[in-house]
Amino acid sequence: MSTTAKAVSSNTVQTAYNVGINTLYSFSLKPQVMGELYDLYGKGLGLFDILYLASKTIDVKGHSQLIHSQGALERPVTLYGAISTGNAGANITFSIAEADFDDNSKAFLATNDVVFIPETYMGSTSSGPAKYQITGDDGGSEEAKVYTAKPFLSTYQITTEVPTATKLMVSGGNYAPGSQGAYPKSRGWYSDTFYTAIKRAAFQIEGGIQSDERYVDTMINGEKGMLTKASLEADFLLNSYMNDELFLGEVPTNTDLTMSTRESNSNAVYGTKGYWRHLVDGACSQEYVDNYEVANLTAVKDLFRSQGVINQKALFGMGSGLYSSLEDSGLEFLKEYSGGTNLMQTMGQMGVQFKAIQKNSILYQFVEIAQFDNPQKYGLSAYDWKNSGFIIPDEIAKVKMGDFNNEVVEISTVTLGYKNYNGEDRTRISGILGGVNGMGFRFVDTYDDVRGELLSEFMLIVAKINQHIKVTKAA
Repeated sequence: MSTTAKAVSSNTVQTAYNVGINTLYSFSLKPQVMGELYDLYGKGLGLFDILYLASKTIDVKGHSQLIHSQGALERPVTLYGAISTGNAGANITFSIAEADFDDNSKAFLATNDVVFIPETYMGSTSSGPAKYQITGDDGGSEEAKVYTAKPFLSTYQITTEVPTATKLMVSGGNYAPGSQGAYPKSRGWYSDTFYTAIKRAAFQIEGGIQSDERYVDTMINGEKGMLTKASLEADFLLNSYMNDELFLGEVPTNTDLTMSTRESNSNAVYGTKGYWRHLVDGACSQEYVDNYEVANLTAVKDLFRSQGVINQKALFGMGSGLYSSLEDSGLEFLKEYSGGTNLMQTMGQMGVQFKAIQKNSILYQFVEIAQFDNPQKYGLSAYDWKNSGFIIPDEIAKVKMGDFNNEVVEISTVTLGYKNYNGEDRTRISGILGGVNGMGFRFVDTYDDVRGELLSEFMLIVAKINQHIKVTKAA
C-alpha cells in the first residue's frame, strides 16, 4: 500500500504572449515537424487526435447534417412470454417483443421463416438447435400476435420452458416444389441529425519581441514559417478544446446562451454532441469490478456478435488506470504490434506508442488516452476517467448524407466532419491581425502588436453506436 500526492502547477492565464505566428496543423508543414512537436510537448492523445491522425474526416455542408444509415440486414427475435414444454412433434406458439416491430407494426419474422430453439431446452431430442418453421400467425398486433411453428423432426420435444426475453436466431424457411414464394423484406434507414460546434483560440505578440527572438522552420514551399511558443500554445489549446467538445460536447437547448456579433445581433452558441454522450445514450456497456481481467475481453466478443459485428479488429481507448489493470491482470503476452490497420501505421509514423493483442480472434489496438489523465482537467479527483474507456469496432457505415442526396457513401462509425463548402473552408482557420508593428502585416488597428486568431467549425458523426462499448469501473 502506498500514498501519493500530486503537485502540479500551471500559470496559464488570459494575457498576451510574445512570440509566434503559424498553425501547427497547416498542411504546408513538413510531416516530421508535427512529430518533433509531439516529442517536445508530449503525446496527449484525445479523440480529436485519434480521428485526425487516422484521417477519419469528411467535409460537411452546413451547421446541421442529416445522416441516413442502414442497420444490419438480419436480426434475431426476442420472445414476449415463454415457450411452454410439450409433446414430441408438437407445434409451438409464441409472441415476440414490441421492440421487434417498427412504427408500422412490421417485424422481420415472417411466415415460412425458421427459428432455432436452443439445444438446452430440447433435452436429448436434438443434437443442436432445433429447427421450427413458421406456418402462420393469428393476425394480432405486435406483441399480441401469436406465431405458430412446426418442428422439422417429429422427435423434437421442448422439455424445458424457453424463458421470456430469449433471443432466437431466424433464417429462411424451406419450400416444397410448386409452392408459393417467400414474403418480401426490405431494410430501412435510420436517421440522425448532427450539429457543428465552433471552437476558437487566440494569441498576441507585442511589438519589438519578434525582432529579438524567433524560432524559424522551413516550409515545404520554401517559405519561412514562424512556429513559436505563442502560436504553438494557441494551437494546442484549440486542439484541447476540440478534444473536450468531441468527447463531452452537447447541442445547446438553452435559448439564452447567445453571443453578440459585430452588428450587435445575438446568435446562438453552436455545439456538437460528444462521443461519451452517444455512448451513454445508445452503446453497449461493460462494467468491471476492481480490475479489468482477461475474461472481460471474451465478453466483448459476445457483445459485438449480439450487435451484428463480425469484424475482427477493434480500437480500445482507455485511461491509465484501466490500462494498468489490463497489464497487471496477467496479460504478459501484451506486446507492441508493428503494421496492421491504417490507424496503427499512421500513429506509428507519428511516434505514438500503442500496443495490440489478439484475443478470442479479435485484434485489439490499445491506446492510452492521455486526455483522461490531464491533472488539470479529466484527472482531477472529482472524476474517474482514468478507469474508463471505450471500444470501437473497426466497422464501416453506409450512409446517405442529407435529405436530397441519394448517393450512398462509406464512412467510419466515428467520423470528424469539418464545415467546408462553396469556397469557405472552416476546417482550421489561422488569421493574422496586424497592428502598428514592423512585421509587414497590414494595419487593422493602432496597437503596437500582432494578434493571431484560430477557429474551427466541426461536428462529430457517430453511426452504429449500438455496436460500440462503454467501459466503466463499478463504484
